[in-house]
Amino acid sequence: MLTALAIFIITYIFIGLPVGLLSALFVNDTICRLYTPIVLAITIQLSVNPMSYLLALATASNIGSVMTVTGNPQNTLIGSAANLIVAQQARKRIEIRFMEYFRAGALITALTVVIGILVLAIEVKMAQGAEIPVANTPEKQLTVTVLPSSPAAARRTFRVVLLCDTLQTRTRGLQGFRKLQADEAALFIFDNPEKVTFWMGSVSYAIDIVFVGPDEKVVRTYADCRPGSPDLYPSGQAIKWVVETEAGSGIKAGDRVRVE
Repeated sequence: MLTALAIFIITYIFIGLPVGLLSALFVNDTICRLYTPIVLAITIQLSVNPMSYLLALATASNIGSVMTVTGNPQNTLIGSAANLIVAQQARKRIEIRFMEYFRAGALITALTVVIGILVLAIEVKMAQGAEIPVANTPEKQLTVTVLPSSPAAARRTFRVVLLCDTLQTRTRGLQGFRKLQADEAALFIFDNPEKVTFWMGSVSYAIDIVFVGPDEKVVRTYADCRPGSPDLYPSGQAIKWVVETEAGSGIKAGDRVRVE
């Protein structure tokens, strides 16, 4: 779960402040196009629902637009530079320059900022209630025991701290999850053995990826998969389990795996 400080930083400092300032220079469409991929990347990394933060982005991107009579600050600058003539009352023509626009919009701007902060506060509450758990912790503590094919090697036991047994949890995997300890593992379960391909995505630390066949033997391993790598890691054949550990597990093809 995100702390209140983390939510404050994301919503007010990262989104509200810079987006509100940029809205005085760019139209809201441009700002949303630029910021949406960034907001999505951060919320995916933190494993939180992005919707509330996208709403905060949309709200903040309109702060500058509503401060002016014409809708966008850019229009104000263009209109004032061109000595925009506006008809007021019957056949009465006046010139409205930039500072007149600015003074007229000052009160609207202040009210908009206050309303925007209140809306963002509501969206923070929504975000707190919409967080997605990053771990599917098994009710019963599962362990993965690796029995080496070489008699000289010692058996190893890993505690399962992340169980991925649904499409959603298998897709997310270790993305957004804390760094595994040396005796911890993530276990991916496939009820019907199938060929699969894994990738690092946004996993932020090096791991070993171990593919286990229906006969509970390791069929392929990828050691020391680095964070940020664009490489794909195919199983090569139908598998029953995938075990992910901290890099350096020493698990090799041919080792037997037991889940208890």
